Amino acid sequence: MDQEITENQSITKPCLIDFKDLKATKTTDFMLPLLGFSKNYYTPFLINAYLGDVDLKGYEENKLFILLSNHKMNLQHAKIEDTLKSAEGFEDYYDILDSRCTMFVFSIAESNLEAYKQFMAGKYSLFPEDAIVQICKGRSETSSMPHIFLKDTVLKIYWEEKTGAILPKEAEVWPILNLKNEVFNKKTLIINSKKRK
Repeated sequence: MDQEITENQSITKPCLIDFKDLKATKTTDFMLPLLGFSKNYYTPFLINAYLGDVDLKGYEENKLFILLSNHKMNLQHAKIEDTLKSAEGFEDYYDILDSRCTMFVFSIAESNLEAYKQFMAGKYSLFPEDAIVQICKGRSETSSMPHIFLKDTVLKIYWEEKTGAILPKEAEVWPILNLKNEVFNKKTLIINSKKRK
């Protein structure tokens, strides 16, 4: 990983897993942008963001784990890695899946702890305004994200029709996270990938 890569050179590793259909975690949607970059910044290397790794301790409070593919080690990849290593809260990184992926570990910055607290509680409408702006930056005009934070009636009606239940007036309009889906598990990742083939 620390090899020097010239502008016209890249180190390509075959990828063990097909990530293209992998659904983004809620951590990717709500917490990753708080590092200061939209999801698109990490394209095409971002796999997902998580709240822990089952092979370590599982869920880790106030931590963010970002998984990047190493399928094409070029200058863009090196730039993203350097950005992550110099970002606020960076703690460590480690390779997984025979060095085909790298996991970056961060402490949630103090300035984002309130957003993290509301995220864990599923209280999206209580996110701080500056966090909402950061999360919504660079998203498409059809993104649901602004509607989630505003508890938009359109989403409320959608969930009522989907579930057949009337939501209370104070209810959030987006599901609370399922921690199992937010903690990285390489075994589940490989199994799900094989099912898609």
